[in-house]
This record gives sequence, C-alpha cells and structure tokens, in this order.
Amino acid sequence: MRPKSASKVSDIQRSQHVLPSLKAALDATDNPDINSACLIALGKAAIQHPEFDVLEVLRTRLKRANLEVREVAVLALGLTGRSDVFDDLDGIMRNTKAGRKLVGRDSVEDRARTFAARQRRFPPRCSGDQRRRALAASGSAKGVAGCSEDAGKAFAEIVLPYTR
Repeated sequence: MRPKSASKVSDIQRSQHVLPSLKAALDATDNPDINSACLIALGKAAIQHPEFDVLEVLRTRLKRANLEVREVAVLALGLTGRSDVFDDLDGIMRNTKAGRKLVGRDSVEDRARTFAARQRRFPPRCSGDQRRRALAASGSAKGVAGCSEDAGKAFAEIVLPYTR
C-alpha cells in the first residue's frame, strides 16, 4: 500500500508529465483501447497544458473513424466539467449543425448523442444529492447546480425508443 502523499498527483505534475505523456500516447497509435483510456484520463485531469489545448485534443477525436473513440471523446469532454464544453455537448446531443460539424458527419450517431446528454445532464461536479434534486425537478431548464433537466428530457427522447 502506498502512503497517502504518494497517491496524489499535483496539478504541476499533471501538467508537466502526465498530460504530455497522454497526448504522446494518443498521437502514437490508433488503437481504440489506448485512445479511450488516454481520452478519459485527459478529461478527468480537467486542466490545461501550456503547449497544447486539452479541449482541442478531445475535440479532434470526435472526428475519428472509430465509433468507440468518438463516443469516449464525448464522455471525456463532459468529464472536464468545464462550462465551455456545454455548448459542444448540447450540439452533439441535439444533432444540430454545430454538433454535426464537431463530429465531422452528416448526422451525430444516437449513442454519441446519448453520451452527450448524460454528460450534460449530470456534469462530473454535480453531487449525488444534486442529481436526485435535478431528477425530481420539473420544468427547470437548467436543473440544479448544472444538472440539466432539459438534457434529461433529450436523453429520454434518444434512449427510450431503443428500450421498447
């Protein structure tokens, strides 16, 4: 078992060592498993790097040929918890012109739309209690503390037809 101090990585360590390593791994291979793992880690890091824009790294993966990589890129965008990705997630979720441009396709796949709706509805910084209150809220466009009721309705419109 590692001591507590060894298990924590500082923002400086993430910025100087972890982020460049993740980006290098992404750039070195098209393996979907490696790409997926790196994308999730980049999204969870939720910090910027002085030499490259993490959000742009994530956004470029939205146009990849592999569906799994595109879907994980959507999840990773949401994992950042940054408010400047909400418009991206909304565009993907609603299959708008902006969303289609982000994914580089004529239409956003339903699974990618579902992941965007999930991330938009329950941002990572949204606590379990806030999620429960957002689910109970009715008619609220913004939900509670970033937990979007509107996104929940879109999520239901996309997912429920496949469950019947």
